[in-house]
Amino acid sequence: NKGLDLVELSAAPPLLVNEGNELIVALSNGIISKHRASTGQRIWLHNNNRSNQKEFPTWSSDSDTALLAQLLPSRHNSPFVVIGETSMSLHSMHQGKMYDSAVYPTSPATLFRPVLHDLSGDGTLDILIATPDAVWGYLVNIEMKTTILFRIMV
Repeated sequence: NKGLDLVELSAAPPLLVNEGNELIVALSNGIISKHRASTGQRIWLHNNNRSNQKEFPTWSSDSDTALLAQLLPSRHNSPFVVIGETSMSLHSMHQGKMYDSAVYPTSPATLFRPVLHDLSGDGTLDILIATPDAVWGYLVNIEMKTTILFRIMV
């Protein structure tokens, strides 16, 4: 078809939330959806590439780096992160809306699946990314203000 761009589409491994009753699926084209695990019924769908100026993480189909994770596992509605080959983004558990994103400081893609661990002891999972020339640590700081604000701190 003339004028039609074909884009490789790949899904990150799904994230189970709400005690395994719901799952979140992220596609490399920026679409995120949340479903009931028992029936597959869609709860919400959000297209981040259409509604946001920030960069949504991408990954190729042969990549092992795509990852979804809830950053405060002890809190039911805490935000989740989408990690790709060259960037990551933070999203609302309620609608999938992107709060913020961070592009890795080096251009070559990540080498391995990111490591998530609470390095600071604050209860929030922090992120380690390995690239060909460095290991990058991201301390995730979630601040609640009058309007809820979530940020990825480097």
